[in-house]
Amino acid sequence: MRKTTVLITSDMLTAEFSRCCEQYKMLNVAVAWCGNPNQTLPYQLIDDFEGQVTATVGISFNHTHPDAVEWFKDIGADLRIFKEDAELFHPKIFG
Repeated sequence: MRKTTVLITSDMLTAEFSRCCEQYKMLNVAVAWCGNPNQTLPYQLIDDFEGQVTATVGISFNHTHPDAVEWFKDIGADLRIFKEDAELFHPKIFG
């Protein structure tokens, strides 16, 4: 039986993301856009992650910070930029 958890606060999201970074050997991230890696918490957790990172990033509306793309490249992530000519990439579920 699967258990569903709804993460409704930033503290809940941080705790769950931190748990996943500690428990798993592979991390798959799919986001509509990425913020500045110097100002956003997930980067700190991913930076400490010792496994393989695959990141699929959208750049819709030019919201993805250029340093974020470089940051993922620098940590050796398998980086995928969602089609630049697409109007929108906004994932809700990723398996």
